[in-house]
Amino acid sequence: MTELGIIGYAAVAVLYAFLTVLLLVNWRGQAVGGFLITACVASIAWAIVMGAVLYGRQISMPAIFFTELLRAGAWFAFLAVLLAKMRAGRPVTYAGLVVWMIVVIVGTISVSNFQVALRGPTLTSVLYGGGLLMAMVGLLQVEQLHRNT
Repeated sequence: MTELGIIGYAAVAVLYAFLTVLLLVNWRGQAVGGFLITACVASIAWAIVMGAVLYGRQISMPAIFFTELLRAGAWFAFLAVLLAKMRAGRPVTYAGLVVWMIVVIVGTISVSNFQVALRGPTLTSVLYGGGLLMAMVGLLQVEQLHRNT
């Protein structure tokens, strides 16, 4: 089963790399294209890290967490730019970035030495809870994008 996961993440990395090359070739210098290219590159990095974890490489939990946050933040920024261009409501436009910043702050606190002193949340609980919250807000933003298109 692990081999299937490694193949899946490798395919994701290759396909995002292909998409990135296509976007770079056809990019006309607009901000939306730049944000999409950044999100694709972040997704390549995420797929490589996740595939390496399945392959058996020792990658620290904070590195995995921040790779996940890099990818999510890039996609939220891309969605925010698209929604702002469509003049969608401000709360919906920036909700993903606000939730993302909250997860970054809570995750950083849980990684730091303050976790022992404050008995704060573990990084795994932040990743699960924050990931679920970011997914829900991302779905809300995609739904708004669909409605405003």
